[in-house]
Amino acid sequence: MKSEFSVARRIAETVRYLDDPPRTGPELQGSQGEVSDFRNAFGRNALRITSQVTPELHSIITTALRRLRCPLGAIEAFVYPSAEFQASCISGGDTECVMTISSGLVELLEADEMAFVVGHEIGHFLLKHGEDAHSAHDFLPERLIVGRRMEISADRLGLIACSSLDASIWAMMKIFSGRMFGMNKFYFQTRDLDLKL
Repeated sequence: MKSEFSVARRIAETVRYLDDPPRTGPELQGSQGEVSDFRNAFGRNALRITSQVTPELHSIITTALRRLRCPLGAIEAFVYPSAEFQASCISGGDTECVMTISSGLVELLEADEMAFVVGHEIGHFLLKHGEDAHSAHDFLPERLIVGRRMEISADRLGLIACSSLDASIWAMMKIFSGRMFGMNKFYFQTRDLDLKL
């Protein structure tokens, strides 16, 4: 199955942010046991996304996988009850990924915006960001910079997955603010920040 990901990983590498260097090593992936534990925990406490139970979400994930040239069975996804706007993934190697999406995020986003989020999470998997993708929560300046670089790379894959610049922008706006605000106000806010990546 590893070879089935070769095209998807080549696509991911072509859009990887320049300052997000490739990482290697088993420490960047969860172990098979960790992924199995993660899957089992969400299997007991969340809703598995399937074509029968959650057809719209299943269709969004399937479309994102096709656009990113991933095998259709590559991602096992769950929706879990939470008002927070969260999505994450954990991988147990090169071919296995479990994604979780909060119910709050499902309620907040339109279908094409959700495709951006799904593609973003698949992007972390394809780029083998592993635990580093979420380690920016350490709030050390160096970790924040590394984390931001990985987020830019993953956002680029989210854009491919949703196939809409507007949808990707609105998804980020809604996640940042919890609703839609004027884009021009957000632009001026970010322009005034001294962001160094």
